[in-house]
Amino acid sequence: MNSHFRQADGRRGCKISPAGFTLIELLVVIAVIAVLIGILLPALGQARKSARSLVCLSNVRQIEVAHALYADTYKGAFVDAGLAHGGPPNLASINGSWINTLKPFYGGTVNVRSPMDKSEFWALSQGGTDPGYTLDEFTGLAASGKSLPLTKLARWTSYGLNDWLTTSTRPGL
Repeated sequence: MNSHFRQADGRRGCKISPAGFTLIELLVVIAVIAVLIGILLPALGQARKSARSLVCLSNVRQIEVAHALYADTYKGAFVDAGLAHGGPPNLASINGSWINTLKPFYGGTVNVRSPMDKSEFWALSQGGTDPGYTLDEFTGLAASGKSLPLTKLARWTSYGLNDWLTTSTRPGL
């Protein structure tokens, strides 16, 4: 098929077709992009999960390094856990808990919440649904002498020590 034509003045010319994509070409490109996204999304989800696991392991390592420094300073003694599981806290046990005792040995801030911990029992200010006090709020209010209802406590840590490593839950020790 010849796409040439004669103009009114006798010269030969060509038909110019409009530049652009056809509907089929556009649909093919969209389909290829959708397939690529379908392949990559599971891999990205796995990478995020691996990253959260690494952050959690790093937190545990930082706590263990702080504990080793504590033990070195105090002639091999283990830190007192100080937070009885499910027991009512008091200011003395909170101030002497492993979280506060190891703070000088952290060399910075150690996150006591695991990125893998999706519990709803964290305080509202920490992304949970519990209206209770955070550890810092409880410590600050208790130190000011205010009477605190123990029923208004949110979750304080994702990590913990065995209750056998505390004197606060074992009478006579």
